[in-house]
Order: sequence, then C-alpha cells, then structure tokens
Amino acid sequence: MDFKKAIRKLFVSSPGSVLGIDLGSEFVKIVQVDLKGSRPQIKDFVISELPANLKANGLINSKDEMASFLHELINRHNFSTKYAVFSTNGKNAFVREITMPIMSDEELKQAVTWDAGQYVPYETDTYYLDFAKFGSLTPDGQQPIVLVAAPKEIVDSIVEISDVLGLKILKIDIDVLSICRTLGKGFEEFILLDIGLDYSMITIFQSGAPVAQRALQQGWGNFVNAVAEVTGTDNRKAESLITTKNLLIDGDNDFEVASVALKEAVNSLVHECRLTSDYYTTNKREAVFTHLVLAGAGSAVPGLSEYVARDNENEVITHDILKTVDFSSKFEKTKVKSAAPVLAVAVGAALGGGDFDD
Repeated sequence: MDFKKAIRKLFVSSPGSVLGIDLGSEFVKIVQVDLKGSRPQIKDFVISELPANLKANGLINSKDEMASFLHELINRHNFSTKYAVFSTNGKNAFVREITMPIMSDEELKQAVTWDAGQYVPYETDTYYLDFAKFGSLTPDGQQPIVLVAAPKEIVDSIVEISDVLGLKILKIDIDVLSICRTLGKGFEEFILLDIGLDYSMITIFQSGAPVAQRALQQGWGNFVNAVAEVTGTDNRKAESLITTKNLLIDGDNDFEVASVALKEAVNSLVHECRLTSDYYTTNKREAVFTHLVLAGAGSAVPGLSEYVARDNENEVITHDILKTVDFSSKFEKTKVKSAAPVLAVAVGAALGGGDFDD
C-alpha cells in the first residue's frame, strides 16, 4: 500500500539499496536489499524478538521505546541506507473487493472515497484509503476495485518513528502485499496462507489483486503447543522435534503421538482456510484458484506442502524467497535456510522501494 499523501514524501528516482522493516506483533525483521544488480541481494539482516513492553501494541502505545529499540538494532548491524519501506501485519489493515461503474480516473477516485464508509469497518476520518482497478469488467459492465485501508494511528506512528530514526519512507506496506512481491511471475488466481507465530492470514487473490482477507487463530505456536502437550516436553524441545523430523510424512513409530498431534493442528488450520475460500467462491462462482501458497515461519515445517496437497485440488507450494533474491555470500547456508521463510515480508517490503512511483 502506498501512503504517499499521508507521509508527504516524494522521490525522483529509485534508490540502489533499501531497508525492509517488518513490524510484527512479536518480532521485528530488518533487511537491507541491494537493488542495483541483475537480481536483488540481501546485504544484511536481523531478526529480533520485541521486548515484553513493546509486544502489547508498542507501535502505538510506546512509540519512543519502539524508536529506541529500532535505532539500536539498525546501529548495531550497520545498515547503511536511509531509504526504507515499512510493512505492518494484516490485522492492521482492511482489504475488500468492490465493483464500480466505468468512469474516468478522477471520477472513480471521488466515488470510491465517497462510498468507502459503507465498506471500511473504521470510523470516518480515522483511516487512510488506497485502491486500484484489477481484472476484467464484470458481465454487467462493472469495474472490479480492490480497497485497502489502514488506521491513521498505525500509519502516523510509523511516520513518527521513521522521523526519529532519520529514515526516508518510500512506502508503507501491508504484509500480504510484501509477500506477493517476492512470489515472482505466474501467480494470478491463488490463495496465500501466511502462517505466523500467533495467528495466520489467508488472502485470496484474483487477477493478481488481494480481494479478500481473514485472520485465522491457528499458527506456528499452535503446532508447537500441540506437540509439547502430548510429548510432555517444553516448547523449545517440541519446536526442535517439529523442525528436525518429518512428522507429517515419514510415519516413524517412535514419534507417532507427536505426529498425530501435529497433523490435527495442521488439519484445523487447513479446515479454516478451506471454509474461507469456499465462502468466497459461493459468492463469486466464477472464481478459480491455481495454487495454495504456504508462507511465513510456520511454512517451514518439513513435509507441510506435501501433506496439505493430499487433500487439496490446487497445487500446494511452499513460498521460497530464494527464487527471487540472493543472500550475500558472507552468510552460512544453514543460516540462510532458517531465516528465509521469516524474512519474506521484510524482503518484499524492500523490493517495493525499487519500484517506487512518484
């Protein structure tokens, strides 16, 4: 999402290097991406858990503390560029598909702004609004439009923090748009399931645009808790078991109890995902999906895409940012492999700085 009018900053040309800053509810991820080569390259990155006092909506309630925390991270890792794209989680935004009669761009802007109140679940004058045309005209000659709205308090807090840090904001993104930017070509009609720590976000795309979104209560934490409970171990050991053994596919009798618990947790998430997509297709019978894309920290569970694909009519793939960007050779391959799924949003945000359009 582009909030140029909100932040009132214009740039004549795209910078050669951009920070992508992913402000999650539990962790902050920062990457510096070099955009000058034939392929984007990650020069440095950091993944850091937020202090306890900042996890309870510190972006709004503790802006000074959040700015200090980010300042320390940026200085410690010697990020050199001052250009940045921030990305905030999907719970802080609203995405909705609507249709409008054919009209000029200026008329459309006025009409969408005027009608937004009947779609956006925020109080009047408390949010920033962006929109874009997508797809083909409907059978009755209407133009599909995707609306994206974000609370002003979120956007304004990010702007205030960036000013303290001395950063020049190119864009403010939402995580689903950031992830989409790292998928590459060939994804138009698909479902994106971003499996986070405490919750997951399902986003339905049509003609390359996000047309519906829902937060699901299940996430990576549910996988870990389920395995920890049945094995009588702590979460750290359960997490290690999930990531080092293929509990979903291998069928090792030594870990049968853990395998059953993990499968039940995964099935619960997939069930909610299916309910959401079924509801959308009930109202949009012409909708089709080619892929279910698994992303986020939870997507790294061994065998997950193969397991989910067993009962899914769409092709199921695990998102891999390494198909789009490279890491500097200074990073060990094992570190890159573990960090890549977690960095997808931050990387996608940084890539958005390269196509900034003023």
